[in-house]
Amino acid sequence: MAKSKNKRTRKYAPKLKNEIERKKREKYRNQKKRKRDELTQDDSSYQPQDEDLTDQNEIKAHMDDIENLKESQKEFFEFLEAEGSNLLDFGLDQFSSSEEDEEPLEDTVLTLEIFDKWCEELLSKPTLKTIRLMLGAFRVACHVNDPEEDDYKFKYDILDGELFNAITMFCLEFMGSVFDILLEKNPEDEHYIPNRSKRWKNTKKYVKSYLTNLLHFLGNLTEPKMIGFVLKQTQLCVEYFGTIPKLCRTFLKKLLKLWGGSSATVRVLAFFNILDMAKKVPYPFLNDCLKGMYLTFVKNAKFVNPKTLPLVDFLGNCVVEIFGIDFNMTYQHAFVYIRQIAVHLRESYHKKSKSAYNAIYNWQTFNSIRVWVKILNRYPNQEDLQLLIYPIVQILQGMIALIPTPRYYPFRLKAIKLLNELSSVYPNLYINSANYLLEMVTSPSFQKKPKPYTGKPMKLPLTLKANEQILGTKSYQNTILDESFILLVEYFAGYSYAIAFPELVLPALLRLKKYIKQCRNPYLRRRFSTLVDKINLNSKYILSKRNNVNFGPADSDQVNAFLSEDRKVSPLSAYARKILAEADDHWGAGLEEVKPAPKKNEPEPEEPEPKRRKVEESSSSEEQSDDEEVDRVEDFVLSDSEESE
Repeated sequence: MAKSKNKRTRKYAPKLKNEIERKKREKYRNQKKRKRDELTQDDSSYQPQDEDLTDQNEIKAHMDDIENLKESQKEFFEFLEAEGSNLLDFGLDQFSSSEEDEEPLEDTVLTLEIFDKWCEELLSKPTLKTIRLMLGAFRVACHVNDPEEDDYKFKYDILDGELFNAITMFCLEFMGSVFDILLEKNPEDEHYIPNRSKRWKNTKKYVKSYLTNLLHFLGNLTEPKMIGFVLKQTQLCVEYFGTIPKLCRTFLKKLLKLWGGSSATVRVLAFFNILDMAKKVPYPFLNDCLKGMYLTFVKNAKFVNPKTLPLVDFLGNCVVEIFGIDFNMTYQHAFVYIRQIAVHLRESYHKKSKSAYNAIYNWQTFNSIRVWVKILNRYPNQEDLQLLIYPIVQILQGMIALIPTPRYYPFRLKAIKLLNELSSVYPNLYINSANYLLEMVTSPSFQKKPKPYTGKPMKLPLTLKANEQILGTKSYQNTILDESFILLVEYFAGYSYAIAFPELVLPALLRLKKYIKQCRNPYLRRRFSTLVDKINLNSKYILSKRNNVNFGPADSDQVNAFLSEDRKVSPLSAYARKILAEADDHWGAGLEEVKPAPKKNEPEPEEPEPKRRKVEESSSSEEQSDDEEVDRVEDFVLSDSEESE
């Protein structure tokens, strides 16, 4: 009988245990629900309480607990008094005499006399009491005329406009310095972290209150001058934003919005704030800065025109600057975003649809890959970033070969220019860009008779693909051939000091000679003939220097150091500097001036002019009628950002 009873007990014991636990959980939930109902029972009459009043209530409750402890456990209380009296006085030092020291105002209207008194105390010897009073007034000033705060009972009323301005300006200019004094900041400490101060625990809530109201005030501003003034002051509070992650992320979002779409001065100041935050706020906040800036840049790089081109260049230079802080993190971001471009390119080759091609041939994709090329060129000595050269070169070559038709020659020229920039910064890197350029120069479409065109000439820096109306015209042919010639000179000049230059240029040299024989345009024939002569002179120069060396091809260090001390004396490099200086490059401001076509009876100049050239005259009357259109467009002037490169 006893055995059967024990069996039943063991059988039903788990079920009973689960039932007991379930009833306990249900009872706990009911208790929480009743408390929640009691708190929200009179919610319509609820008004936010003052933060200081809440703190004082907590202190009073703490004092009551101490009194109860003194009566109930007298011996334990005496032990605490003898061994750890600071536990009994915890939190009472800053509020023990607050009711006696504070001078209550008979009226809630704030006056200039009271405000001046607060300013003197804060600038001479700041205390938490004075900071609390000043921040209360600053909150009122930041939320004035705010419809969301109509039901909130503020501590003060500010009726004077002069007083409103005085409170705002004082808090913006000096409150950061006040916190520095209170927390005993060392001016020589470049890596100052406020939350390591002994006084941070008592000061944190005032810092949070100030930064919260400051962000609210910044979000309501619309005047660029006032926004710029506030951003100058927020640079002094960057370390304090770093101690409160939520406010730090909110501030970063506001800065990215101002950096991507505001006036020039505001954009610069917003970038300086982001740069300071990236350097001073502890890891991993830099990750948010890099990601936010790159995505903001890509968002604003969708369209390029004469108005947006300076903005895109500025944003790109800012991205290059901030990605130079931590190269390990830069490589991680670059790997992700470059891989995304590579995936789109692979899909374009597989699908071969219009939408797939448009995913590659657009300003957003081109500006994205262009900014990574700028980063590689800006920091050439970083081994981590050098690993990105190969995938970027492969992507650019894949873009060039995706659609090899004359309509996309403007995009091809831009991509080849990026390849030339890489090869000029990394002399040991060989990229065969001449093959793509000669393919355009010898294109059969450029050997055909030009069709008449009376429209505006194409702006090459602002064009990725040509319109159907301008294809096959003299204006389009002149623009593409002139830019191809400039890039060819730039390409050969980049390798003009290489020890293998004679062998390197041989295939391209043979194609150029063949093109010169077939070319019917005397201007182009003369220009390319001059280039061939300079290449031959440079080959002879390299051979004369190479015959005097006493090392072999296996000695890579000596090969790389070949002619490292004579970098400005080769015939081809001197010719390239002259051509590039005359051309002024086509990749600057995006504005061009049209020059009139030369007269028919004007003699052909012996040397080609950089600003104007004469196109081959046709014997047919149809081509003669087309001479009225512009033969050549004045070259573009380099922007400051491009000159620095």
